[in-house]
Amino acid sequence: MSLLSASEARELIPGISGTGLDTKLTARIAEAEPLIATFCGWAALTGEASMDEADQTGRVLYYAGSAIRYREGAYVLPLGLFPVTALVLLEDTDGDWSYATTVSASDYVLDQVRGEVLFKPTATYTPGRRGPRRFKATLTAGHATAPDELKRLIAETVKHLLGRHKTAGKTSTSSKAGSASLKEQAELIPAVVRMALARRYLLPGVMGVS
Repeated sequence: MSLLSASEARELIPGISGTGLDTKLTARIAEAEPLIATFCGWAALTGEASMDEADQTGRVLYYAGSAIRYREGAYVLPLGLFPVTALVLLEDTDGDWSYATTVSASDYVLDQVRGEVLFKPTATYTPGRRGPRRFKATLTAGHATAPDELKRLIAETVKHLLGRHKTAGKTSTSSKAGSASLKEQAELIPAVVRMALARRYLLPGVMGVS
């Protein structure tokens, strides 16, 4: 699936109207979204270069015991990605990686926006033990619908990629206004998009992810 449609791209990219370029737009969207997801860290963490919830359903991730934080009187497990729409199952191991212990959903609260598991102070379960692959989390993450800002950033990258394909093999462009270097075209994601992604969408990662 895609977070941006060709029709939405037409609305966001100046100078494009009608459906004549929809095939090219769809191709560049399919190129832009994995680039952005990889830049934001999704490919490294989940193995899937996608921020789309449909591609991140039932994702299984493992966390070391050292990933647990103690903050303001409660234990916290940062999942390293956001948004997290559902934590299907959280399991603990006694050290043999068999994950025989299922942590009750009544013992924690999922912060979907920040992608964190907050263990309740009154929980019967205490996540204090250490070791690699201590926790096994089955979760669904990513965007079911992209925020407007993210759609604009994808569209800006699509626009950039369209220009890059159009000028492939050239070193400069010229017009009545003069010539311009194509050094910027060598960047698959425009600098302004990279800066915006780094502010809002870059995954924090998590110490102890196995």
